[in-house]
Amino acid sequence: MQFKSVLAVSTAVFVSVMGAYGCSGPTPIGADGGKDAAKDGPVKPDGGGGPDSGCGSGLACELCDVSGYSATAQSAPAASLNACTQQQITDFTAACFGTAATQTTCNAWQTANADAGNCLPCLFTLQSAAAWGALVCTSTSCSLNIPGCLDMALGQKAQEKSAGGTGSCGDLLADGYGCQDYACSTCDTTGAAGQTDFDTCVKSAVAYECKSYADAYTNGTQCAVLQGDAAPAKTANCFPQTDADIPNYLNMFCGNLVQ
Repeated sequence: MQFKSVLAVSTAVFVSVMGAYGCSGPTPIGADGGKDAAKDGPVKPDGGGGPDSGCGSGLACELCDVSGYSATAQSAPAASLNACTQQQITDFTAACFGTAATQTTCNAWQTANADAGNCLPCLFTLQSAAAWGALVCTSTSCSLNIPGCLDMALGQKAQEKSAGGTGSCGDLLADGYGCQDYACSTCDTTGAAGQTDFDTCVKSAVAYECKSYADAYTNGTQCAVLQGDAAPAKTANCFPQTDADIPNYLNMFCGNLVQ
């Protein structure tokens, strides 16, 4: 599943990643959530609606009936202390996330670092892998592993369903992301107009057809520590608000903040 919906990485180029892992991804993740719907971390319901309430965006691309969606357990988060140097993280952020980033600059960075130790394997992991790194890639796109980051920051890796646990906060977040992606995956994300449509769809999905998943994340005991000012400081690294925050996120998996 792609976690396109719950993280804000500005509207700058979130270029496709091609290279050693065959990823064509990170896809634009705009205003919260992945492709974004609120620049303050996880998207939360803004009232009204319910699983049977239909859509609220008015967009033809929004799928109101998500009864066909089935949540899939996320893979365990994989981190490697200092797999990437701080210079590599800085350069990768500029080449693939920055305002001047292009497909060419991102590909060039990957080519230059293809044989540079464990950095690239730490940053990019396939969706089919038993453990997920900083970015989770399919054959067409990559997305940030926010749920995995959250579980590392909260010390809940052992609670994950994939580890035989009863479910972690990251699991609840991943379930919600999956539903939002299911509801909005056909929305265009090309350019500012497309990003706006996706963001609008995600907000609607959170308030309507995917509300039960959003409520589970908001109200789950696993995530209670995130309410108010009680959240561990490291959890802020899992929800980048701008391109400048991306290095802190990457450091959680492949740099000097690995758990």
